[in-house]
Amino acid sequence: MKGFILKHIIAFILVILSGTLLMDVAQRVQKVEREIKRSEREIVREEEAIRTLKAEWAYLNDPSRLEVLAVGGLGLASPDALKLVSDMYGDERANSNSSVFIPRPTKSPLHMDISFSSDGNGGSR
Repeated sequence: MKGFILKHIIAFILVILSGTLLMDVAQRVQKVEREIKRSEREIVREEEAIRTLKAEWAYLNDPSRLEVLAVGGLGLASPDALKLVSDMYGDERANSNSSVFIPRPTKSPLHMDISFSSDGNGGSR
């Protein structure tokens, strides 16, 4: 009879222990689910903020808007084709009144002497 009662007490303790562990696991699962939902809401907010920033960026970099700001606010004007060509080829008459500085190399990089020798000095002796 004593063994019968001991078995029942052990079984009762195991049932209580497993119930307690089950409740603990259920609480942890619910906590993690809440954290996942909170993270998903935060992701949605951040994606919305990114969409808003992209729209603002597109508006701020609109070429027609930038042209209006450059001409109206800064007094800049688009150069004409003749001015660009004369600046590119170094026509000094066109450059005398130019407000744009275009540096010109003293020697064209396409016409530089690039000779190689076997002595490792790059052609200079």
